[in-house]
Amino acid sequence: MSRWKEIWQPKTYLLIQVHLASNSFDLSGQRVTKGKAKGQILETNSLEEIVKHFGKYTPIRIHVTGTGVLTRLTDFIQGYKEQLIVNGDKDDFYFTSYHDESKILVSFFRKNLIETLIQSIEEQKLFLLSITSGLVPFLVSSSSNELITFDYNLQLSEGKLLKLERNDFPVERTILSGVFYTYSELLCLSLSSLTTKDLDQFQQGLIHENYTKNYDEFIQYRQFRFFGVSLVFIILLSLLGNYFYLNQLNQEIADLEVELTLHNDNLALLNKLKQEQTRKELLIENSGVFQKHFITFYLDKIIGTVPGTISIQEANLFPTKEALKEKRKIEFDNQSLTILGTTPTSEILEEWMQKMNRFSWVKSVELINYLKDNQEASFNLLITFQE
Repeated sequence: MSRWKEIWQPKTYLLIQVHLASNSFDLSGQRVTKGKAKGQILETNSLEEIVKHFGKYTPIRIHVTGTGVLTRLTDFIQGYKEQLIVNGDKDDFYFTSYHDESKILVSFFRKNLIETLIQSIEEQKLFLLSITSGLVPFLVSSSSNELITFDYNLQLSEGKLLKLERNDFPVERTILSGVFYTYSELLCLSLSSLTTKDLDQFQQGLIHENYTKNYDEFIQYRQFRFFGVSLVFIILLSLLGNYFYLNQLNQEIADLEVELTLHNDNLALLNKLKQEQTRKELLIENSGVFQKHFITFYLDKIIGTVPGTISIQEANLFPTKEALKEKRKIEFDNQSLTILGTTPTSEILEEWMQKMNRFSWVKSVELINYLKDNQEASFNLLITFQE
């Protein structure tokens, strides 16, 4: 669980250094990465410019120096703040302190000196994590035996606070663990290295409740940004996947539509062939071919009665009921037979017609046409069968 919490801890800070003058203060902003002593510096008198340059959502540490900042080394006893303040209330001051078993190093200044800056930070809803001052933060990154020298000389011996005295000849760089640092570089290294483990000995000016509130809000912001961006990425990835999948489906639909068009053409052709089949079946059915008559027997009997002097020129089984007309259904007479031929005399033809009338399956024999021409006559007979 602790490792889960650690990944949300800030790795980068915006260090705002406030240098107090008699009636004003100067600002400089610097982005500080944890464990590093250098960062880009922007000097300005506008908090808005610093925030615009470095970004609104970077946690802020404020460090105050200059006129009005006092640093004292005193005994670590209860009520030490009241002893350091001659006139005023301790709640009107920002304290930064570091103590060992017996001594405590304290830097402090009045809150009203940076009141306008704090109000501006609160109005912009920035993440303020600490307010420090003086030399105290340097002790976080120092070893057990050091001499820190800037405007003060601070002596440590075996990790204990030994001596604090003003330096008559202030220096711009000090050496710490064999490395030279400017004031700003050592401040960046110290504040960026500050962890919750140091809070037992190190106390900064921002009250614990405000620190906890701002810190928790920053962690929530980082979590929201991480999960929010992740969720947006997942949604975009899903939309992109759906887009390609939809394109694939559209392509499959287009292929199926082409295939369906081909099938529809085949179905239309098949339907046309079925209609043609039905029409021809109806034609055959109307022709009487499948009727249950002894057609062959009838024809054989009729031919057997034909006199030798009569010549048969044409015989039409199941003739049409009327002359063929365009776009009209063809209807056949399924009970008839027409015979066209010639005869030398009408008597011979009449005798043959009487013979055919004697058949039980013949309903009637009619002479449709008779035409005399010289020695022969042409005729047209209509023979109707019994149903």
